[in-house]
Amino acid sequence: MTSLPPFRQMLQRLQHLPSLGYLWLGALIFGASNPVTKRIIEIGDRNFIEGENPVSFCNVFFAGNVCALLSLSLIYRNKLKLSSFRALSSRDWLGIFSVAILSGVLAPAIYYEALARTAAVKVILLGRLDTPLVLLLSVIF
Repeated sequence: MTSLPPFRQMLQRLQHLPSLGYLWLGALIFGASNPVTKRIIEIGDRNFIEGENPVSFCNVFFAGNVCALLSLSLIYRNKLKLSSFRALSSRDWLGIFSVAILSGVLAPAIYYEALARTAAVKVILLGRLDTPLVLLLSVIF
C-alpha cells in the first residue's frame, strides 16, 4: 500500500475541518451553558423588577429555543421540505413530540430550577449522568 501524497493528506484533513469545528463549537457551547445560565440568574437576583427576578425560566427557555431553531434551520435548510414532514406517520409525530417535551421542556426546566437552587458545578456533575441515563432508557423503551 502506498500512502497518500502530503497535498492529498492535507486536503482530506481540511474536508473534515467543518465537522470537527462544529463538534468543538458544540462542546464549548454545551460546556458553557450551565455556568452562563447560573450567572444570568444571579444577575437577575441582584436586579429585581417589581419585586421579581426578570430572568425567568420562560425567558431562558424561549431564548434558547429560538437560538436552537435558527442555528438548526441554517444547518439543515436543504432538508426542510414539506414532503418530508408529510411522510411521517402519526406514531412518528407522537414520538417526536414526546421526545421534544421530555428533552426540550422538562429537562431544561429541571436544569434551570437546579441552577437557581445550587452551585453550577453540582448541576454540571450530575448532568453528566444524562447520557448514560438516555442510553439506558432507550434500551428499555
